[in-house]
Amino acid sequence: MGQIQTVKIYGQVFDSLGKAPLQSANIRLESRKDSNNRKITFSNSKGFFVIDQVKSPDSFLLIVSNIGFEEFRQTIYINEKKEIELGKIYLRPEIHELGSITIKAHPAEVQFKKDTVEFNASNYQLKPNAILEELLKKLPGMEVDFNGSITFQGKKIVKILIDGKEFFANDLLIASRNLPAGIVSKIQVTDSKTLEQSFNQVNANGEEKIINIKLANTEKHFFGNAQVGVGTEKRYETGGMLNFIKGAKQLSVIGSSNNINKIGFTPGEVGLVSAGNGITDSKLGGINYSDQWNSKMNINGSYFLDNANTENESTIDRKQIITSDSLFFSDSKTKEQIHNSGQKFNVGIQYEPDTLTLFKITPDFGYHQLVTKTNLVGFTADPAGHHLNETTGNYFSNGTTKDLTLSAFIGRKFRKPGSSISISYGWTKSNQEGTSLNIANNVFFKSNNGDSVALVNQKSETTNDKSSQSLSLMYVQPLNADTRFIFSQYAGFTKSTFDKLTKQGDSTGHYQNTDSLYSGNFALNVIESMTNISLAYSKKSIDFSIGFNGFYYYMKNEFQSQLNPVRLKNFYVVPISNVTYRLKRNRIIQLNYSAATQQPTPEQLQPIPDNSNTLNIKTGNSGLKQAINQFLSLQYNSTGVKNNFFALIQFNPTKNKISSSISYDTLGRQISQYVNTAPTFSFASNVFYSHTVRNDANIIKPMTGIGFKIVKDISVVNGLDIVTLARNLNMQVGSDFVKGNTFNSSLKYQLVFNQITYNNAVMSSAKYMTHTVNHDLNINLPLAFAVQSNLIFTLNTNTPPGFRKSSILWNAGISKSLMNDVMLIKLSGYDILKNNLNFQRVVSNNYIEDRQTSILNQYIMLDLIFFLRPNAIKK
Repeated sequence: MGQIQTVKIYGQVFDSLGKAPLQSANIRLESRKDSNNRKITFSNSKGFFVIDQVKSPDSFLLIVSNIGFEEFRQTIYINEKKEIELGKIYLRPEIHELGSITIKAHPAEVQFKKDTVEFNASNYQLKPNAILEELLKKLPGMEVDFNGSITFQGKKIVKILIDGKEFFANDLLIASRNLPAGIVSKIQVTDSKTLEQSFNQVNANGEEKIINIKLANTEKHFFGNAQVGVGTEKRYETGGMLNFIKGAKQLSVIGSSNNINKIGFTPGEVGLVSAGNGITDSKLGGINYSDQWNSKMNINGSYFLDNANTENESTIDRKQIITSDSLFFSDSKTKEQIHNSGQKFNVGIQYEPDTLTLFKITPDFGYHQLVTKTNLVGFTADPAGHHLNETTGNYFSNGTTKDLTLSAFIGRKFRKPGSSISISYGWTKSNQEGTSLNIANNVFFKSNNGDSVALVNQKSETTNDKSSQSLSLMYVQPLNADTRFIFSQYAGFTKSTFDKLTKQGDSTGHYQNTDSLYSGNFALNVIESMTNISLAYSKKSIDFSIGFNGFYYYMKNEFQSQLNPVRLKNFYVVPISNVTYRLKRNRIIQLNYSAATQQPTPEQLQPIPDNSNTLNIKTGNSGLKQAINQFLSLQYNSTGVKNNFFALIQFNPTKNKISSSISYDTLGRQISQYVNTAPTFSFASNVFYSHTVRNDANIIKPMTGIGFKIVKDISVVNGLDIVTLARNLNMQVGSDFVKGNTFNSSLKYQLVFNQITYNNAVMSSAKYMTHTVNHDLNINLPLAFAVQSNLIFTLNTNTPPGFRKSSILWNAGISKSLMNDVMLIKLSGYDILKNNLNFQRVVSNNYIEDRQTSILNQYIMLDLIFFLRPNAIKK
C-alpha cells in the first residue's frame, strides 16, 4: 500500500455565456470511499479556488454550483501528483422558468439573472466613434436626461463600473460621456450594494442601481481621442483621453479645458453643454489605474483635479407669505463670480489570501477651495408697491475644505455554505476654514419716506473641525437550505467644533471691535447606533426578508452663551421587510418597507446668525431633533426586447421634519431659524411603457409615461403654521426612429403641471404649467458626411411681467470623417436662433419665486477631433 500524501487542487469558475468569472461559487469535493472526507470552499472575485490537503490515493466527486447556474460535476482520480490543475470550469445558466432566462431575437438579446439585467451591446446600431451615453440611450428601460443623469426602470444609476472596477471614483459623466461605445461587450444593470452586502450575499432594497461595463476582447487595448476647437465670441474647447487595457490592467488619463459649460470631454457631440446657471471656464485632469497584481491582490485608484470659474447674473422675483392675510414682494438682481478648485485622491487595495477571506483598505483625500464675489441689489415692497426696504451689498468669501477618510474591511466565509461574517471600520477627519467680508447699505422706509439707514461692514473668520469613527459588523448564518439569519450592528461617534469671530470695520478700513451677536463657538457630540435582526428566505420565484431595525441617537450640543449644554436622546424600533416575487420570464414584483434617520447638520444646529444677506438672516437651532423618514414602495417591472413596462408607488411619511421658521418685522427684514415640524408626507406614482418594432436594421420605439406626486409640507411664518399641499403631474410621450446606420431621430414631448394649495395664508393656491419638446436628429450622408441637430422648445405659463414665456434652444452641426474615421472635422452652431433663456419657477410652502439666470450666448465652433481606435472597434 502506497504512502498517503496530500494534493492541492485548483481551478477557475466562469459563466459559460458571458465568459465572466463567477464569484462565491460553491466548490465541494466529496470522497467516493469515505462520506466524512469532504472539503468545501468558494471562488474569489476572479473565479479562482484552491482546495488544499486532499488525501491520496482516492477518487473524489467535484461539485461546482452557483445560484442561477446548472451544477457542474466531475470525478477526479488522485494519483501521485502534488498538484492538480482543473483549468477553466464553465457553468451554464439554468434554462427554466424561474432561473436564468435568455430572450433572443434578431438583432437584440437580453439576459435576466436574479437581480441583474444584461444587454448585449453588439445588437445595437451606433455610428462610428459613438460614446457610451449613446449606447445607454438605446437600451430598453434606460433613460438619460439632458444633464447626463441616468435611470433604469425609474431607479437612479449611482455608479458605472468597468469590468467590476471603479472608474474615476465613480464619476458617472466621465464614464458615460468619454468612453467609446465600441469597446463595450455587455452592459449589466444590478442593485447597488455595499461591500458588506456583496460579501455576505445579502440583498439590497433595489432603490439604487449600478451599471457594470464588460469590455470586448480585453486582451490588449490602447485607444483614446483628442480634440481642439475654436469659435466665435472667444469660445474654445480642447481635451483628450487615453486608455490602456491589458487583461486586468487598466490605465486612463483625461484632460479638458473649455469655456462652454462642458463637463469632461465629449468628442463630436452637439447639445451636450449646460444651457444656463452662468458661464463656466473649466479645466480638469485626472488619472485612473487598476490592476490585478497577483492571484490574491488587486488595486484600484484615481487622482482628479479641477478648476472652474463661473460668472452668473440672476434676476429673482419672489412673492412671500407673511401672515394669513398679508404678502411681501421682493425683487433682486445678483452678479456672482465663483471660483471652484479641488483635488481628489482615492485608492482601494483588496487582498484575498484564500477563497474564504477578504481584506480591503480604502484611503481617500480631498481638498476643495471656494471663492465667491457677490453683488446684490434688491428691495422689498408691500402689496401696494410701496418699498419697505432697499439694499445694496457686496459679499466676498474664501473657504477651504480638507477631508481625509480611511475605511477598512475584513470578511470571512465559513465552511458551511452561506455562513459568513464581516467587520468594517471607518475614520474621517475634516477641516473647514474661511474668511468673509460683508459690506452692505440698507435703507428702511415708513410711509414711503426714508426713515433710517443701516450700514454693515463686517469681517468674519470661521473654523469648523469634524472627526468621526464608525464600526459595523454583519453576521449571516443559514438555518436551512432556504432561510438565513442576518444580524448587523453599526455604531458611530462624531465630534464637531465650530468657531466664528466677526469684527466690525471702521472708517480707516481696520477690523478691530468684535461683534458678539455674530460671533461664538459651539461643540457637538453625536453617538449613533443601529441594530438589524432579520430572516431572509429565498426559494424558486421568491426572495423574502423580514425583521426590525433599532435606532439609538444621543446628541450633546454645547454653546458658549448657554449655561447648560443641550442633550437629546432617542430610541425607537421599526419593522423592515423586502419581498421580491419573480413572475414568468422577466417580470418582477417588489414590495419594500424601511426607515432611516436624518440628522441635523452642524450648520442647522449652530445658533450663530448668518447675515451674508443682511435682509435675510439665518440662524441655527441647538435643540433640533433628528428627523425620522419611512419608506414604503410597491413596484412592477417587465423588461424585454420588444416591450418594457414599469409601475411604481411610493409613500414616505416623515416625523420631526427639519424645516424653517420665518419671522418678519414691519420693515420687511426676514429672520429664519431651523425647527422641527409636525408629521409630513409625500406620495408618488409612476408608470412607463415603451414598445420596440424592428424590421431588419430599422427600429421604431414609441414610449409614454405618466407620474403623479403629492407632498404635504409645513413651515412656520411669524409663529403660524403654513400647511401646503403640492401636486405634480408629469406626462411624456415620444418615439425613436432608426433607419439602419444612416438616420436616427428622437422626438419627445413633456407636460409638467404643478399646483400648490395653502391653509392659513392669503394665497389659497398657485399653479403653473411647463411644456417641453425635445428633438434629436442624426443623419449619415454619403462621402462620410454627417448632420446633427438638437432642439429644445420650452413654454412656461404664469410667468411674471418682464420674464419671457417661451424659448427655443437649437444646436446643429455638420461633420466630415477622414482617414477611415480616424479624424473628424466638425462645424457646429450653438443657440442658432438666439432665442434661449434659463427660466425657473419654484413654488414652496411659504413663497413663489421666479428666477432667470445668465446663459451662453450664440456662437459657432470649428472642431478637429482625432480618434485612436482600439482593436475591438477595428475588427
